[in-house]
Amino acid sequence: MSKKTFVPAFTPRSLKYVIDKKSSHLWYLSVEIPATMTSHIKDHVTRLYRQYTIMPGISCSTLPISYTQHYFAQEIEKETQQFLFEHFIEGNVQNFLQENKIATVNWPRLKEITGSAQAGYIITMALSLAPHLALNGWHTHTFVAPRRKNYTDLDIQVESFIATLDPEIINRNATVETGDWVRFSAQFRSPLVQTPVHSQTQYWLRITNPVLTTPEMTQFLNAKIGSQFTVPASALSSRQETTFSTDYYFDITIEHIVKTQKLSVQQVQDCLHVCDHQTLHNKLIEIFSYRNDISLRKAIIEELFYALFNAFRFEIAPHAITRRKELLLFLMHQTPDNSVYTKQKHFATHITLLAETKLKEEALIDAIAQFENIHVTPDDITHYLSLASNERLKEFLYFSPLSEESISSDQPCGEYILNQTVRREKTLNAIIQQIAL
Repeated sequence: MSKKTFVPAFTPRSLKYVIDKKSSHLWYLSVEIPATMTSHIKDHVTRLYRQYTIMPGISCSTLPISYTQHYFAQEIEKETQQFLFEHFIEGNVQNFLQENKIATVNWPRLKEITGSAQAGYIITMALSLAPHLALNGWHTHTFVAPRRKNYTDLDIQVESFIATLDPEIINRNATVETGDWVRFSAQFRSPLVQTPVHSQTQYWLRITNPVLTTPEMTQFLNAKIGSQFTVPASALSSRQETTFSTDYYFDITIEHIVKTQKLSVQQVQDCLHVCDHQTLHNKLIEIFSYRNDISLRKAIIEELFYALFNAFRFEIAPHAITRRKELLLFLMHQTPDNSVYTKQKHFATHITLLAETKLKEEALIDAIAQFENIHVTPDDITHYLSLASNERLKEFLYFSPLSEESISSDQPCGEYILNQTVRREKTLNAIIQQIAL
């Protein structure tokens, strides 16, 4: 292709959004992607397929480009769409929904993709709308929080746990080590233009055992805040089993490091928003005091939702419940106890009820977060990841990312995924603090 074919004119504002309101609870969102972006991605994917040379009768290092474009036409088109959707569309769609205060349940679901890489794509997504709630005076609805068990052994356990924490805060300017969370920005670069093709996107990555990661991802180890390097464009794709190098890269800049291997007392106080030792002690009792295999923390949250659902009654669209049930079944299928659960007599009824309950909880929390204009800060994400990385402290967390991608994997996680979850957790804590008696 000629260089003049590629015009570096893509920014998030280049995307055009059109909403088709099918019903009160179902909208279609069409996203138009300009050819100035899709041409670069298709060229990158084509170069990847040129390296698939283990074919009968082929003995060259790379396949001829004309042969590649013809023989792998369908695969190239499909992977071009996947790459665009994963790196540039999902996050921008979430930002568009948040900026326009469009509350949804579940993730937007891909409906169809039309167009071509040469002319640009139109991606249509189905949005399941959350019900509208009248929340004026919501904070006047109070509930009585369950109390702790009065066992002195609980206090001893809490003090023993506090004693295991580091007395001093770990140096935030330290280098990246195994077990750390890293926030980094990525800018997509094409060999055909001098400027980045796309504005930077933020990701989070958990640095797991370096032996298990790809050579490209080990560049994160020993990096510092401000460190810059490049990785092949395919290295950040969760769908790529093998990383091939083309002339397309992501420019990586390390922006933040979260040390989770050893938390300090001050860090835990910051995560739980308490100011002194006694308040920290009382807060930790919530995850040490259990009744009927349910922690005090979970019991408080259950009572909260019971009170709020009595005050605000609403229904979730059946199609949204069905989709959430599909996700729950998918996640359960990954567990070794899946067959035990599915053989239960009323399993189908229970899984449907669980899907509906989770959707109602998220819809109510999202509505209050929007009503109170609650936003997520970098510190909020840091606190969430610190708690999530500790086997004991993660009991404080109630919401998890609504995605089939797990933040515990060794693949980068888009910051927009964490933003939604952390916003819910922050809102939940604010509600408990305000209306619990």
